[in-house]
Amino acid sequence: MHRLAFKACKDADEAADIVQVVFIRIWRRRHIRPLTTIDQAYLMRSVRRGAWDAERRLRRAREALERYAADRRPYAPPQITVFDESSLIAVTVKQAMGEMPPACQAVMEAVRRGVSQVEVARVRGVSLGTVEKQVSKARKLIMLALLEAGAIDEPRAARLQRRSGGMAS
Repeated sequence: MHRLAFKACKDADEAADIVQVVFIRIWRRRHIRPLTTIDQAYLMRSVRRGAWDAERRLRRAREALERYAADRRPYAPPQITVFDESSLIAVTVKQAMGEMPPACQAVMEAVRRGVSQVEVARVRGVSLGTVEKQVSKARKLIMLALLEAGAIDEPRAARLQRRSGGMAS
């Protein structure tokens, strides 16, 4: 039986799996067809049909994978834009930073330099919640300035807002 399954699928492991599945199926259906009534021809037909079923499942899986691959756009790495000091975004961010309250400016400058919010709170002698609110307010002001200047569109602003954890009003 293994040889018959191997002829159909050309893979020894797959053939062994097919024969095993056929025997399990026969065992589970022994109440319908008693084991004493099963002859060699029945076993061979069952193995042949099991091989056909395995081939059909494999073909369907390949077709589904091809459909999936055809529907997917090829991967394109994200475009990284390098801004110089005169770019619209850089100018808009500088303007927005200049219009912020002094506390927000100081906190945002520290955060931009890579200082953690916990460290900023400790150095300034305020609570972490205060620093978080100031950062959130600064980000919101910068986002609004960028939207007004046309440097970013609304969907991009929403993505940036979600990425930064949202912004309080």
